[in-house]
Amino acid sequence: MESKKTKSSKKYGKSGHIIITAEEAKKKPVGSYYHPTDKTIRQGRCPMGQVMRKGYTKKSGVKVKASCVENKGLPGKETSEAKVLPKLKKGQLTKYGYHLDESADKRFESLMKAMKVYGYASLIRHLVPLRSYMKDEPEKYKVVDTDIKKLQKWHANHPEQS
Repeated sequence: MESKKTKSSKKYGKSGHIIITAEEAKKKPVGSYYHPTDKTIRQGRCPMGQVMRKGYTKKSGVKVKASCVENKGLPGKETSEAKVLPKLKKGQLTKYGYHLDESADKRFESLMKAMKVYGYASLIRHLVPLRSYMKDEPEKYKVVDTDIKKLQKWHANHPEQS
């Protein structure tokens, strides 16, 4: 008697991924037709590293066919380089009398003097990294943070004077 060998219904690609059809992908929780999991791929329509982009119709009525595009993954999840704070020039605010150990009123007066020279945007671009550099010292961080918030509040009430 001859025994019949049953073929497995699963097909495997070169990389070991299971190749499935659209109908199978809808039936099983293995990813969708257009966005399969890392264990499954569509019937070889797109090479590895690419995913199928759905076809769509533009507002002008032009139909764009489905095609393979580079898989860019979830946006915002990875950064290619670490973000680095800009280097600050020493004494840029001290020449206008800004010192962290001064009273809040004197610091604000000195920031107003600096704003006349640098402008609001440049001053904020200098204070925000300064605040970030002070994260290890909570007292100084709070001082710079309150100065930034006070300056922002002032700017909201006097936009024409910056």
